[in-house]
Amino acid sequence: MVKARVMSRAVALFARAGIVLLVFLLAASSEAQAPSAVLSGAVTDPAGKAVPHARISAKNAATGQTTDAEADSAGRYEGLSLASGDYEISVSAPGLTTTTT
Repeated sequence: MVKARVMSRAVALFARAGIVLLVFLLAASSEAQAPSAVLSGAVTDPAGKAVPHARISAKNAATGQTTDAEADSAGRYEGLSLASGDYEISVSAPGLTTTTT
């Protein structure tokens, strides 16, 4: 009788562990279905000098959603979090021609 109780407790413990593992696997797979990326870089002029406080804009070609960032005083930017897809990237700064790719 004691063996049966110990055995049933062990089975219940493994069943709970299996359910917890399944929940973690499902959560991980749902995140994997929505790939994304973080865009970062530096803005420079044709002479290679940093362009401080340039505006960077990423427009999703499929949805039209735009994500913006501003470069720091050294022309660096980071943290433009983008869903997967095709984007039109524009960079602008006062006194310079806006560039779009």
